[in-house]
Amino acid sequence: MLDRNYWFLLSSGKFKKILKNLTQSARGDGLKVLIVEDDPLIVKIYEVKLRDLGFEIKALRNAEGNFVKQVGDFNPDLILLDLILCGEQEHCIDGFAAYEMLKLKKETRDIPVIFLTNRFDQSDIDRAKILGADSYIIKAGMTPSQVAGKILETIQLKQRK
Repeated sequence: MLDRNYWFLLSSGKFKKILKNLTQSARGDGLKVLIVEDDPLIVKIYEVKLRDLGFEIKALRNAEGNFVKQVGDFNPDLILLDLILCGEQEHCIDGFAAYEMLKLKKETRDIPVIFLTNRFDQSDIDRAKILGADSYIIKAGMTPSQVAGKILETIQLKQRK
């Protein structure tokens, strides 16, 4: 739960002005983003924000079954991928394994991936870098508007290559 100081910051005029500027500068304009996240509330928060900014959104709750085919069929410009995709399941495919599956297939290997997670262990951050992830964002550290800006920045960098 957020403390009172944080709520004050969120309601301050200065923060609203910064957020408005970020929102105006980060426009998706039809870019496709796939959100792979098992928490429906997190999915909804990012779906609403990214759709409002003009992104086309699809969400998957896990990386089970025909995951790679679904990704290829949607053909996103970028994937937001959580590390913990189990929900209440005991056995599941985590975000690292999902990432590795995507990189094995020709039709999905070049799609930029941003890990969007609440795991802040340095070993996880290092592993993401070693695997070649485009970015690693800790959910609690950025607003959805800031994540949208990072999405655009990542897609633009990938397009320049």
